[in-house]
Amino acid sequence: MKHLLYFCSVFLAASLCMPSYAMCAATNSPQVYRLSLTGSYPDSHPAVAGVLLPWAREIDEKTNGRVIITYYNPDTLFPESMHFEAVRKGNAAMAHQLCGLSKNSLAVSGVMRVPSALNASQEASAALWRLYRNSPELQNEYADIKLLALHTTAPLQLHTNFPVKKISDLKNKKILCPDNDTAAMLGACGAIALVTPMREWQQDFASLSADGAAAPFDMFGVYNLARLPVTYSRQVDLSVMPCWLGMNKNEWEALPRDCRQIIEAASGEKLSLKIAQALDNACKNTQNTLAQNGLRMQKQDAAEAEEWRLALEPAAKEAWLAQMKSANIDNGEKILERARRIYKTVGSTYIVGDGS
Repeated sequence: MKHLLYFCSVFLAASLCMPSYAMCAATNSPQVYRLSLTGSYPDSHPAVAGVLLPWAREIDEKTNGRVIITYYNPDTLFPESMHFEAVRKGNAAMAHQLCGLSKNSLAVSGVMRVPSALNASQEASAALWRLYRNSPELQNEYADIKLLALHTTAPLQLHTNFPVKKISDLKNKKILCPDNDTAAMLGACGAIALVTPMREWQQDFASLSADGAAAPFDMFGVYNLARLPVTYSRQVDLSVMPCWLGMNKNEWEALPRDCRQIIEAASGEKLSLKIAQALDNACKNTQNTLAQNGLRMQKQDAAEAEEWRLALEPAAKEAWLAQMKSANIDNGEKILERARRIYKTVGSTYIVGDGS
């Protein structure tokens, strides 16, 4: 009797569903693919408001509403540290992430965190794409996802409540850092480096009695960082942080071919450099605003820049090579040398604000 009742209930449910399926078939309605994009920046950030959201709208329009991408702020769907694994395993359709925060090491990408002569996101992002095209090791790092963009942050600068005239001024000063690589560099300079998420820095300044922070200027426009009690900014171009934007492979392959072609045409290096330009412009605008509000900018000449690079590079290089070793990649020195050759080909190619 129980089996009969179960059979009847299943048959009834199937019968109720049949008219809706028939209606879809009769009207030949196209399937709509709704994709969540869990982000690394808040939606108020210029890279999201000015690039990623318009990119999503463009795809919506060009696919006639068949692909709808909805952006979610950091830590809404997943902690940022889980973004890569979430996309790889299919728990998230799409995500954006700072590589250094990934639980999956993404070690090869970390070469960008070793200081270079590049001083803008556009330059560094162009270099990262050239490195990607010329490095099977870097391509393999993203083989498990559909890579849509690969870019870097703008360079990290030092923001302090004390003047930094020379490297030794950092000794025993508590500096907030976004990742372990930045902490390793500043620790080598004598600072007490404190690794903590940027969104918590407001609170950390009070609870940890911090003396400064290392961050790109664009981040002062979010997380209330403009309210940090810092009075000086030393433009030392500590390093850049690599970032990726990608999609789960199964979700990608499930899309109709013409939809994939539309997304690909709007993505890749083209999208990466749009994000980079937005970051550079945001840095420039924020820097001007902060200077007008009294933040004292401390610029450096070429000799000072080289002095800082030589002081910071060994610790950053050592930290990166250790990550490469943990990932069982033994040609880190060759990859770093390859990256340095590429840096020379893109330096000064991009001018902030010129739309290149």
